[in-house]
Amino acid sequence: MAYHRSRKMVRCDARALTERLAADATSSPWLTVMARRAISEPAGAMWFADDASAPTCIVDVLVEKDTQRLHHGSWGASAATAVGVILCAITAASESPTRLRFAALERSLVDPLAAALSEQRPPLRLDSHARCGLYMRSAGSPLPPPSPPPPGTKLRALRASDAPTLDSHWTYASATSLPMITAMVAAGGPGNVGVESADGELIGWIARYADGALGMLYVRDPFRRCGIASTLVAAAARALDEAGLPCFGYIVDGNVASEALFARLGWRRAADADWVSFVRAGEG
Repeated sequence: MAYHRSRKMVRCDARALTERLAADATSSPWLTVMARRAISEPAGAMWFADDASAPTCIVDVLVEKDTQRLHHGSWGASAATAVGVILCAITAASESPTRLRFAALERSLVDPLAAALSEQRPPLRLDSHARCGLYMRSAGSPLPPPSPPPPGTKLRALRASDAPTLDSHWTYASATSLPMITAMVAAGGPGNVGVESADGELIGWIARYADGALGMLYVRDPFRRCGIASTLVAAAARALDEAGLPCFGYIVDGNVASEALFARLGWRRAADADWVSFVRAGEG
């Protein structure tokens, strides 16, 4: 496969792209995701596209020490063009990254991108690959009616002081996850919802990542199977809808319980969107 290089890649201003992306966001799940990314552009992120005026593929890159954190979306671009833009963005952000982390990469691009990165100098190899689905509320589907939490509990917004609890129960917790979660919930905004017991214990929660995706849905063992997860998802979706914000999230393939829950609440699987990382050959 031939990969088109910088001839078709341009550096973009995310805020200049926001209105253009948002106007057509409903036509593609990736447009929705990247439009949300453009709105909440993190400080220091660099944006690249195949065309500044009518993009069909966009990459944003945030460099943290020797790691690049990337988001990618494409709609109508060929795999060759999409991979070519990604390669150019990686090189433009830093000449020789040690690690690349993609927060949701379209599955059809994983193999061609891995092949292309293996030919770089120095080469990068696939390090982890979690297969996921991008889930969104079905267009036009009515919001479920407000669902009160079980008797003796109450809904409340998450607080910064809740971050250690969320981090301690998160499957993907790491040395850097607690500051990230603290910043997420401290920022407030719709989508960060918890359920508290009568004695003030946080027993369930759902949070909203910086890119706008809902995630970290969790209910403590003694309180499961009594509707708390449904209450949390419905409350977060309603808050986002009322704020005029897109409602989407990622579910790891095989998580049958979450897939069934979200389907019951009117969500659909919109795309295969995998969590992928690459590392420089020889690195652990």
